Amino acid sequence: HILGICAKGTGCKFAHHKDELNLLPDLSRTKLCKTLISTGSCEEPDCKYAHNREQLRAMPEADRILGESFLQGLEDQQRARRERGEQQPQQPQQHQQQQQ
Repeated sequence: HILGICAKGTGCKFAHHKDELNLLPDLSRTKLCKTLISTGSCEEPDCKYAHNREQLRAMPEADRILGESFLQGLEDQQRARRERGEQQPQQPQQHQQQQQ
C-alpha cells in the first residue's frame, strides 16, 4: 500500500513482519540426487538428496511415484548389466544425515 499500511488489516493472509513468516518445510531426502542420476555417483558429503530407496522420505504422491519409477529403472538397468556380464558402475557412497 502506498502508505506502508496493509488495507486488509488482520484479514490479510500475507506476512508483514518476519515474525509472521512460516518456517520452510524440511524437504531433505524427499527427492533423488540429480548428481547421482546424471553421473551414477555423488561425492558431496552434505548432499541433502536421497541416494537410494531407503533414504527417500515421504513426499507428495505424484513426485514420490516419479522417484520410485526412476529407482526401479535404475535397478532394472543394473540387473540387465549383470545378466550381460558387464561391469557395474561404482556404487554411490551413502552419506549419513548430520544431526543439528
